[in-house]
Amino acid sequence: MASINIHRSETIHAEADELWRILGDEFATINQWASDIPHSKASIGTKPGLEGAPCAGRTCEIPGFGETDEHLVAFDPTTMNLAYTVTAKKLPSFVKNMRNEWTVNQQGEGHTQVSARITADATGIMGAMAAPMMRMKLRSTMKQVFDDLRVYAESGDVSAAKTKALAKAQK
Repeated sequence: MASINIHRSETIHAEADELWRILGDEFATINQWASDIPHSKASIGTKPGLEGAPCAGRTCEIPGFGETDEHLVAFDPTTMNLAYTVTAKKLPSFVKNMRNEWTVNQQGEGHTQVSARITADATGIMGAMAAPMMRMKLRSTMKQVFDDLRVYAESGDVSAAKTKALAKAQK
């Protein structure tokens, strides 16, 4: 079994409370700012399962992966940490136990460290062979999410990539 472990941490020029609002309080509406996610919503019929969480999870429509089911497994507004598991209809069957965790830490006035870690297991021979490509794809996706988040948190506007994605969707 091959492990997939992708980590990214960046300083964003915004207050931690603003970043937590975007990532935590507005968990279900990531589609408002993330260019790779045209649609997202709170999971149907779910109520907040974790204290302080806005919902129990979300579904996202992501090109290449189809509809995802993302279930919150940790949500702590005090430490500004959340984690969720991810399953998707088009996620390769050899990918198991996918999880994403976000942490927000104020570093000083107007400077916040945001960290994300994606982990998963790639099982079997196919998993071992495809794990390097999955890592590359996930790194690229994470970079774009951070770029989109930075622009949205720092300016209140969506990124150029999100603007382009919205224009393409309207055609």
